[in-house]
Amino acid sequence: MKNTKTNSKIWIPLSDVRQALGLGKGTAGYRRLKNLVFSFGIPHIVQGRSILIPAEFAERIIGLKSYPLKGAIDPLEFRYTLCEIARALGFKSRSSPLYYLRWILRDPTLSSLCFKSGRRWQIPASIVRLIADMRRKRWREIRKEWIENSSIQRGLRVKPWE
Repeated sequence: MKNTKTNSKIWIPLSDVRQALGLGKGTAGYRRLKNLVFSFGIPHIVQGRSILIPAEFAERIIGLKSYPLKGAIDPLEFRYTLCEIARALGFKSRSSPLYYLRWILRDPTLSSLCFKSGRRWQIPASIVRLIADMRRKRWREIRKEWIENSSIQRGLRVKPWE
């Protein structure tokens, strides 16, 4: 990856991130990444035809590829707002999904998958599917089982089932 140092940050071209993710040589993967950068408010610099993003954001996007839940979570997948989750899953209020999501948002790795755009949380579809499954089963059992079987338990300060 080419590094460009500006304002004491290291900026990486978006095309290098696309290559590292293996999104192919076409423009489709680049366009998806570009839309991700613009829609989620990731800081960027436009230099001619190339777009530069800070190294920490590039590492976070690329790091998702080696994350154990990568099969379930795609860094560029469709994201839902809490209002859409509330409507789809039949929650009574907007605060209900946030209550159920607290244990997910406490984990640094999973919370890095959820973006806050203004006042709205944007949550990946795979986490919404997880919430839908948990809504059908008993919450405590599922949370405990999922956290024990995944590698995220180190990131949680408080065990949510206690």
